[in-house]
Amino acid sequence: MKPTTTRTIETLAARPPMECPEAELQVLGALILKPGLAAILAGLLPPEAFADLDRRKAYSALLTAGSDRPPGLVSVIPALRAAGVGLAVVSQAEDECACTMLSAVEHQARFVRDAWVRRRELRTALALAQSLSSGGDGTTQALRDLAAAEAERAT
Repeated sequence: MKPTTTRTIETLAARPPMECPEAELQVLGALILKPGLAAILAGLLPPEAFADLDRRKAYSALLTAGSDRPPGLVSVIPALRAAGVGLAVVSQAEDECACTMLSAVEHQARFVRDAWVRRRELRTALALAQSLSSGGDGTTQALRDLAAAEAERAT
């Protein structure tokens, strides 16, 4: 086993996974301001794609609130409170979205989804490499190399 591969795996395992808080907030803000996006985003972006738990709960609550509600924060406050989401998160989302064109929300949703996929792939590669680290066959080394390559791609 290469010492750098082991160090890379250990360093990566200790580091928090890739997140994109600005994109998550922009998606939330767009949903607040334009409820009709719920139908589009629900098929594109699952709630678990949000790295932050509060933003994940807010996204689920906004999807549940539906697309037939009036735009704006006031119309979703009951759903957000029921989901246990603090209004500070949603206020940040509105502020972040105000700086972004609503037409870019689909791009931001894809960015959030891609970051989630990369976090999942990375966790899988790390788990495989760590669980097989005691072995010495070629498969184990290949998995270690995969984890190291994924670590490089994630930086």
